[in-house]
Amino acid sequence: MRTRICKVLPVAVLVAVLMAATASVVSAQSDQDRIRQQVDEAESRVAGASRQVEEAQQEVDEAQQRVTEAQAQADAATQTYGDAHADLHVIEHEIERVQTQISEASDFIESLRQEVQEVTVERYINSGRAPSLFNSEDAAEQIFLDALAQFVSEGNLDIVDDYRSALDDHALRQAQLDDLLVRQTDRTEEAQKAAEELQSFLDDLTDERNALAVRRDAQAGTLATLEAEVSALNSQLQALIDEERRRQAAEAAAAAQALLERQRAQREAELASQRQDNFGVVRSGRDWVCPVAGYFTHYKDWRAPRAYGGWHKGNDLFAARNTPLVSTESGIVVHKWNRVGGLSVHITADSGNYYYYTHLESYENQGPTEGHWLAAGTVVGYMGNSGNAITTPVHLHFEFHQGGKGNYVNPYPYIRRNCFGE
Repeated sequence: MRTRICKVLPVAVLVAVLMAATASVVSAQSDQDRIRQQVDEAESRVAGASRQVEEAQQEVDEAQQRVTEAQAQADAATQTYGDAHADLHVIEHEIERVQTQISEASDFIESLRQEVQEVTVERYINSGRAPSLFNSEDAAEQIFLDALAQFVSEGNLDIVDDYRSALDDHALRQAQLDDLLVRQTDRTEEAQKAAEELQSFLDDLTDERNALAVRRDAQAGTLATLEAEVSALNSQLQALIDEERRRQAAEAAAAAQALLERQRAQREAELASQRQDNFGVVRSGRDWVCPVAGYFTHYKDWRAPRAYGGWHKGNDLFAARNTPLVSTESGIVVHKWNRVGGLSVHITADSGNYYYYTHLESYENQGPTEGHWLAAGTVVGYMGNSGNAITTPVHLHFEFHQGGKGNYVNPYPYIRRNCFGE
């Protein structure tokens, strides 16, 4: 609230009008002194209330600055978590690929090993026993080793070379897998740390938001006190006008009344504007109403890789648990659970657009299973992490299908515009 309340009060102006109107009227000095004293007392009370409003506004501004700083910290933590989360999906895909290669290499090695054994045994049976190159206490093993030595001595090493090459390749793939598993562990720890930091920042943001709400409530109380003072002053001034009207000309009283009405209308308009600026809850842009009725953070995660589903088809909005979620547009709203998203909301807007909310904590304004019509800005549920988001920070997965279901559109720029006014 930037405008001083005292600027809209008609006290000084009305006094001047009253004094000018009564200049031509013979009045007792005692009556004029009484009127001046009453006006001075009313002005003093209004001035004191105005100072209280300014002090309350300063507290609100300081709380809002802390909320802005906490918002920036939460945004940075969200980006860190998102990067680690996306990298984990890439590493998981790479681990799966290398594990498949290791399995194939193991099968190939086993087939080569059996082939070497079969050829060695066959040559041993067909050509007899070769000179012993290896020593073994077991007679059967010694016979097999001698046959293998004969196989090697004849110079046909293709299968042996293939066998050795397959072993080397297997060892290389295993080393790659070991490295990926180490990277996965490190990245998992980073993601967990980022998630913890994000939760801490969201807690701080919630605390600051609650503190801001307390400041605004205090300001509302001060405003109510000031409005009561203004109302009392108006009543007093009206009584003065009525008193003077009995002693002054009709045109002077009419002019004073007209001025009072204009000033009163201006005061009411400015007070209404101040209440709207300071106590708005649901934010709305030129496209649609912001889906989150509270403070939240997000980052550009559109088309980020996902282990299930290939890529991210929406935008994750992070906020405190049970933050209200509202309908972006008027239309048919269906509350429906699914295995992946958990508690979910489907909105088929009157405009033809389609919206998908998922991972909710609970529902609000739930209708029949086939859905029912709700106006834009109506609370449809609350922020949570149901479904497969149970291990992630509390957030809303929000999808925007422009023109109808299936036409995915990146919701990030629309959220910036409709929720943050960018």
